[in-house]
Amino acid sequence: MTMGRARGTFLLCCFCSFLLGHPLTARPAPADESEETTTESDAKSVPYEEDADEQGLYEDARPAKPAADSTTTASEPEDTDDTPQSPAPTTGPVQTKRPFHLEAQFVLDYYFFGNRNHFTVKYAFKLDDTIAGRPAVEGEQSPAPRSLTLRGNADVKTEIDGVLAKGTGTECLLEVSVPKVPYNVLYHEASPDQARVTLKKIGPVAEDWAANCQFSDMPNKPLRTTGAPEHWLNIALEQLTPLLQEHDMPLSDVFESEWTFSIPTQRREDAQIGALEIRGEGKLRIDPPKVKEE
Repeated sequence: MTMGRARGTFLLCCFCSFLLGHPLTARPAPADESEETTTESDAKSVPYEEDADEQGLYEDARPAKPAADSTTTASEPEDTDDTPQSPAPTTGPVQTKRPFHLEAQFVLDYYFFGNRNHFTVKYAFKLDDTIAGRPAVEGEQSPAPRSLTLRGNADVKTEIDGVLAKGTGTECLLEVSVPKVPYNVLYHEASPDQARVTLKKIGPVAEDWAANCQFSDMPNKPLRTTGAPEHWLNIALEQLTPLLQEHDMPLSDVFESEWTFSIPTQRREDAQIGALEIRGEGKLRIDPPKVKEE
């Protein structure tokens, strides 16, 4: 009897222990009072900051937006014109410059009295200048007349033929040098195809004459002598002025405009030493214009 009661008590205790350990009947353990808890007021005062990792996570979790329809949102291509475009007009005016030339060859023959010695001096006169162009005016039908003055210095080169003096064991050669010759030319352009040229002034100029003598008995001791400046070239230059007085010249954009002239022989005596004759010929030329973009 006693053994049976003890066995029943033991089985009851085991059954009660089983019930207490089951999840459905087990009581939760009391919270640790020492652990910090967040109150409702604390939760409201601390702002919530989303962690970067969490933000990325949420972004990935969001549903993706549907892709835009390329057929409806793509911009229409710009309408291009394949017609070739004309080049842009130049900003600066077009200047046309005409080269202006006056050339002449003068020949001076000098004869000595009492002997057959004589010499010839050839002068090559060259005047080169430029006629400034007028600006191109769009729509201009008949340009107004204009006048220009050309000023400068012409070049003269010389060539000597013959001897200044010649005797037994002696020979003297002549040397002539001419400085630049000043000029003043009036150019009047009445119309695009007609111009008038007037030589207002040319010269005067002084020539430097020198004698270079050689002696057969002193070949290593030449003698050079110079005299007063001569003015024989001025005789020929003075003849140019009446020739070029309001002389009309045609103008062309393609061809050269040229006029030839001659200077009749002028005779002068040289103070019982000799006599000279000077003559010449030359040409005036105006070239077609040269176009220059500015």
